[in-house]
Amino acid sequence: MSLKTESITLDEVIFETTQFPAMRSYALLIRLTKVLGPALSALTGIDPGTRLEDLGPVLGLALGDLAPAEAQSLLLEVLASTTAQVVEASGPRLVRLGTPVTIDTVFSGRLPIMFRVLAHALKVNYSSFFEGGAPPAPPLQAPNVG
Repeated sequence: MSLKTESITLDEVIFETTQFPAMRSYALLIRLTKVLGPALSALTGIDPGTRLEDLGPVLGLALGDLAPAEAQSLLLEVLASTTAQVVEASGPRLVRLGTPVTIDTVFSGRLPIMFRVLAHALKVNYSSFFEGGAPPAPPLQAPNVG
């Protein structure tokens, strides 16, 4: 069986994600589950077209207690099988994401797009896992304050 590849175009950049092989996918899923817990289902259910300002409650609950170093490490791992086709003056250039330098190159000044690509990569790798078996967790909502 071949691994699925899906692309999404955001801000004139084509992002393409290929599923991880089973063992790598499994190990990352265990890590994501330990770190993000119940929020993982909500994160994989995010439509990559969603605006960042609409993700605030979900991101706050999912990432609120995450240490910055762990967040960066997970970002690099989740995007390791994603590429970006960036258009430059000299023509298009393919950038493999998954290193701090390539993340900075592609997403500096485009942080909202980074979250959308992250949702895309999670969906490519895990949507079938969450669509089968148990029903998805109810949507996360921000706690009422005041």
